[in-house]
Amino acid sequence: LQVEEQLGAALGAPVVAPAPVEDAEQLLVLAQQVVAARAALAAIEAALNAGAIGPAEATLLQARVLDAWGMAAEARADAAEMTVKLALVESWPSLLPADAQ
Repeated sequence: LQVEEQLGAALGAPVVAPAPVEDAEQLLVLAQQVVAARAALAAIEAALNAGAIGPAEATLLQARVLDAWGMAAEARADAAEMTVKLALVESWPSLLPADAQ
């Protein structure tokens, strides 16, 4: 079995090994996501202040931006957690249950 399959067997769920966030391009993408979310929130506030949208629409748009930003953060956290677990299994295969080795 490959390491991902062993880890998946140990965790009771399939595991897809994410790429580590060491790559400069990936870090740039993450930074751009934060900048884009903040820009979207600022644009929503500006539109509200200019009277282009009402409070209800502004709240809905802000909620959508924050939900997307939160989901992206959760996905990054999950990927980081799986990267750590995979690194541990690769470093110490004895961490896996005997039947998964």
